[in-house]
Amino acid sequence: MKTCPVCEKGFPDQHRTCPTDGAVLIESHELDPGAVVRSKYRIVSKIGQGGMGVVYLADNILMNVRVALKFLAGELGRDPRFIKRFRNEARMMFLLRHPNVAQVHDLDQAEDGSLFLAMEYVDGPSLRAVIDSAPHGLPIPAALALVRGIAAGLGAAHERGTVHRDIKPENILLTKDGHQPKVLDFGIAAAKEGATAMSRTGGPLFTPEYAAPEQWKGMASTDLDGRTDIYALGGVFYELLTGQTPLHAHNIQGWMYQHLSETPVPPSQHRSDLRAHPGLDELVLSMLAKERERRPGTISDFLNRLDSLGQRNSSAGRTVVEPQVTPPYEPPPVVPPPPPFIPPESKPSSGKWVGIGLVAVPIVVLVLVFATRSGGSTADPVLSPSGGTYAARQPISITDATSDAVIHYTTDGSTPTEISPTYSDPLQNLPSNAMVRAIAIASGHKPSHDVSGTYVWTFDQAKTAWENKQYGEARGLFKQACDGGDKLSCNYLAYDYANGLGGAANPELAQSLYKKSCEDGVMKSCASLGSIYETKGDTAQAQVYYQKACDGGSQDGCKFLKEMK
Repeated sequence: MKTCPVCEKGFPDQHRTCPTDGAVLIESHELDPGAVVRSKYRIVSKIGQGGMGVVYLADNILMNVRVALKFLAGELGRDPRFIKRFRNEARMMFLLRHPNVAQVHDLDQAEDGSLFLAMEYVDGPSLRAVIDSAPHGLPIPAALALVRGIAAGLGAAHERGTVHRDIKPENILLTKDGHQPKVLDFGIAAAKEGATAMSRTGGPLFTPEYAAPEQWKGMASTDLDGRTDIYALGGVFYELLTGQTPLHAHNIQGWMYQHLSETPVPPSQHRSDLRAHPGLDELVLSMLAKERERRPGTISDFLNRLDSLGQRNSSAGRTVVEPQVTPPYEPPPVVPPPPPFIPPESKPSSGKWVGIGLVAVPIVVLVLVFATRSGGSTADPVLSPSGGTYAARQPISITDATSDAVIHYTTDGSTPTEISPTYSDPLQNLPSNAMVRAIAIASGHKPSHDVSGTYVWTFDQAKTAWENKQYGEARGLFKQACDGGDKLSCNYLAYDYANGLGGAANPELAQSLYKKSCEDGVMKSCASLGSIYETKGDTAQAQVYYQKACDGGSQDGCKFLKEMK
């Protein structure tokens, strides 16, 4: 199987070039389910393929977690100059930790020399799939929430001096609930030899639909900055709102001309309900300015303008619709403004009615309506549990005390507004050091104060230290988390004691911890406990624990049990 590095379509092995754009095809790396890479990763299934290579879902055998393995295409993975540059970029990617960036865990070479990245597995759809399911654009609040998350991830990278250079919907995945976007492939474009040069395969090293004018002009890669990503993000934003790219062409030459010479029409010309959001057209088109000096200077500038846009629309009395990121999408309903309040002409008296047109309205009701609309602030929401340090991840609930209040929240430390995601279910699987911020808004009341909490999961910190081979620090953190009741931490801690990582080996304590973790339902610990008994020559006990691990779904337990028999 071969893949085109430009259009990313697959072709049979006998093809040499892509019939669409003439690029030389790249051989793809293929692994069968069950294959083990570096004695660490067991392949589960192939989940994607593109111009950069093949992506697999895999199990980290030792850590008992799912990861995504991205094998770089053969030509790239065997180029010594590329490997040298990519190792430096991979380190930057490893250090880039943000809720809106897919985390890189490892960079390694398979047994055949193929270069691969072990990355966070994101179990939701790609942004491309979401856009394709909404041919007329997403609901406006959903589009705003998604572009905010993408921008937040880019901003974190820009602060570290990293420019993505190839932002497109295919490089953005969503979490399973559809609310949190995660940007992929930081550093890959930068690692190529000149992000604006034509590759040896005959195609550009960027995606034509979203590439900035300065990339088409051949600006040196070292001179590109965050404004190049802002241009591409503008194209993605346009597509989220309208269902189509801002420019259109059929070949490389056409795309170059469009990006250098043509100005996109305002998004509202494709979708009339966008006109109800003043400033939205101007913001999107400013991101797509040909001269980068006319674009928002930084991601922070863009987010400030986005926040200002949301505040203006909110003050205009427009209804904020909860973001829904589950296809199919439909344009949000047009909600008419409430009728104007007409005060009574005289002081009401008991039983007196005031006729307005043909409708008789009791004055006492009007007074109540007025009182409701002029109420005080919405009660502050409550985070449960409150911010702090905990052994393991746990769901975070947000409650309110004002009737009919709607809670809006963020998890990246940014200020929540009416266009932020709407809280409905407990927040799950937040990374360590995540800052949750929330406001509550009730009809007729002022918004509540902004409440916040920073959450530290000791297990996450321990795992990060462990992956960085900081075993002494990891052992102490795993012990804290294990003592706090986290069963996975007990499994890691047992392994450290069994193998003398981060301190002296203690086989007896390792066995005790494995037993505790096994009883708590960690099948990997049951398999390890069986192995300890087998080493001691107690085959009967070994079979008991291997069987328990196998029955619980542990492939290792089944394998060891079969080998004993």
